[in-house]
Amino acid sequence: MNSRVTRRDLVERQQANLVNHYLSLEVTVVSVALAIAGFAAASLITDPITRGAGLAVLWLLWAAGILGIAAIYAGPMIGAFALPPSIPMISDLLPPLGACITEFLMFAVLIRQATPAPRFGTVFGTWLWLMTALGAFALATVARARHHFVRGISGDLYEAGVSEAISDYVSYMKWSAGGPAVLIAVATSGAILWSDGFRELWIAFLWPAVIIVLLLASLWYHGIQATPWRNVLAGRREHEPPRLFQWLLNRERQRRANNQVPAELRPGRSAAELRRSEMRDIEEATRRFVREHPDLVPVLRAMVDLARDNEARPESRLGEFCRSWLAAREPSTPARSASSPMPA
Repeated sequence: MNSRVTRRDLVERQQANLVNHYLSLEVTVVSVALAIAGFAAASLITDPITRGAGLAVLWLLWAAGILGIAAIYAGPMIGAFALPPSIPMISDLLPPLGACITEFLMFAVLIRQATPAPRFGTVFGTWLWLMTALGAFALATVARARHHFVRGISGDLYEAGVSEAISDYVSYMKWSAGGPAVLIAVATSGAILWSDGFRELWIAFLWPAVIIVLLLASLWYHGIQATPWRNVLAGRREHEPPRLFQWLLNRERQRRANNQVPAELRPGRSAAELRRSEMRDIEEATRRFVREHPDLVPVLRAMVDLARDNEARPESRLGEFCRSWLAAREPSTPARSASSPMPA
């Protein structure tokens, strides 16, 4: 006898839905890219598009494509397991899907059988534009994953010890966005130079070499980015990043600590600003309570209606208390006594 799917079943399935989406999609992307990369390597060995120095450049492009696969794969593999529960949206699908198509094309242009009447200049320029697109999709993936982590922190979806590690990881993600941005700038500049007629052999060697260095630096950075996970899983600080990143991380922690200072302790805040800040805190706490206890919403509504009815009755003690409490909260100027002396 088949049992019904309950709300608890759906909640349990949704807990790991976003994590499974990112991991399974990245595995598919890497599988497709590696398959076409093997085909491209076989083509460069048996029937290359060009010979001599041009063939060496094509092998550089192939090596950069392999490192691009590793860099795209390393990011989600390091942090995806800590994503908060959520339902994947189309914005979670498009960046990895675009990266998969781009990587496929980056290797396809190196295959003589896949490119009609291939010419070295056309292949090189097309590959640089495709690398630009790959950097854009990588940047979009980082931004989307960071959005999920920030939402999890603001929604109080992590425990206190885990939340600190998540906040550190979000700081690393903010800095890691510079990698795809630099990659986009380098690949775009090379493609524009090549399209404008600067088709020198040294450009064909220099730009892929620079891209390879950037991708290697990205892989090194991914190892540093995993430091918060090593510490939180070990239960203590066993690993520390290099001094530069430690200094940046300490600054981010100090900034977060300053933002957590209660509103009433912040200097230069007016009474109206303090009241608005308190109301935002109350609204956020109310939303969190409703999310965690949806079955109590009808009870809360009934309590609110009853409080409004009591407040409207002049003879109600609860209404009198509510009115006096509201009057005490409103800023007022004390009435001047008739016997008080006027200032000279």
